[in-house]
Amino acid sequence: MDLLTSAVILVACVSVGLCGIIISGRRVGASKHTRAYVKDIQQDLNYVKEQKNNEIKELRHETLRLKGIINKGKQGATITDTDMKNANGIGEMLMQKLIPNKYHEIVKPLLPKAEAYLAQNQEQIIEQIKSINNKNQPKTGPAQTTTTL
Repeated sequence: MDLLTSAVILVACVSVGLCGIIISGRRVGASKHTRAYVKDIQQDLNYVKEQKNNEIKELRHETLRLKGIINKGKQGATITDTDMKNANGIGEMLMQKLIPNKYHEIVKPLLPKAEAYLAQNQEQIIEQIKSINNKNQPKTGPAQTTTTL
């Protein structure tokens, strides 16, 4: 009888322990609605993270573009002999080289007057550009003369 009572008591203790684990697990564990809510929050956080990463990429791209514009502006305009020979009008070529693109629409109405002046004094202007080219040339001299204004 002692063996039977000890076995019954042992089985009772094990079953009570398992029931306690199952009951406490259900009370402590997340419900279906809680899991869905947590999943929604994680999706929202991932969306915000992707948006911020895209903004960072766009800002990097814009920064590099602006740095390129600044460096190009620091280099100045380069006028070569072939530019002077191949240009339809020296005024148009100078406008393209010296005036920023955003001001071209403002300058276009003044271009005929500038062309007339440049046509009268074209040789003097070309000589001045060549003299600037010669001042800026290294002693070795490349095949094509250029200048930075």
